Amino acid sequence: MKKKSSNICYGFLIFLTVVLFFLISLTNHVFAIETKPLQTITVEEIERRGTEFLWDRISQQEDNFEVQAIFPGRDFILPEGKVDFEFELIGRGQLKAQRIPLTLSIKVDGKLKRKIWLNSKTKFFKEVLKTTRQLQRGMVITSEDIELTQVDALREGKRTFINPEEVVGLMMVRDVGKGNVLKLNMVRKPAVVKQGDRVLIMAKMGPMKITAPGVVKEKGFKGSMIRVQNIKSKKEVYGRVVDSNTIEVNF
Repeated sequence: MKKKSSNICYGFLIFLTVVLFFLISLTNHVFAIETKPLQTITVEEIERRGTEFLWDRISQQEDNFEVQAIFPGRDFILPEGKVDFEFELIGRGQLKAQRIPLTLSIKVDGKLKRKIWLNSKTKFFKEVLKTTRQLQRGMVITSEDIELTQVDALREGKRTFINPEEVVGLMMVRDVGKGNVLKLNMVRKPAVVKQGDRVLIMAKMGPMKITAPGVVKEKGFKGSMIRVQNIKSKKEVYGRVVDSNTIEVNF
């Protein structure tokens, strides 16, 4: 019985030794996994690199703009190694827009680890003319009434003015407050002549010039074509407004 009991104890000790060895090996393996070198990719780094990518692309077409890439996710962890950030514009890749979507493929030692989506906020600026004081309907604009200012080009659109020479001399068609951007639908050329005005009808052919008194039949601004009646012949013709006193017609 003693011999049998000794064999059982000996076998049990061997079993415990094997189990202990297994546990030690497993612990070492887990420890090795937990201590494997890692690296953190932060939201700040993703947005900074995305902003740099968009800035480089947009600056090839535009001069005056702001852009900020936006990543709605969180920091994440990747294995240690050489990291490559590869950005790509989504769809047609329109660069002049308030929102420019793009994707980012993150590779570690050449192997793709993450593919994420980003968005962006973009502003494009341009100089336009705005009012320096309140302008009332019927007022003719002078150089003191306007000044250049920077605005968001995508919000204001194209129906604005950038050259003071385009605006000076135009007439307001409605009241506009101080500091408002001038737009095409706010102004028009002032009428130089109006219906009933007495004018001189002038026709030229080489060195020869013929004139006759006339009556304006409709209002018109400088350079526009209007109807005018020859007072003597009572005949109506079309002529170009030269100034408030002269209408030029062709033979």
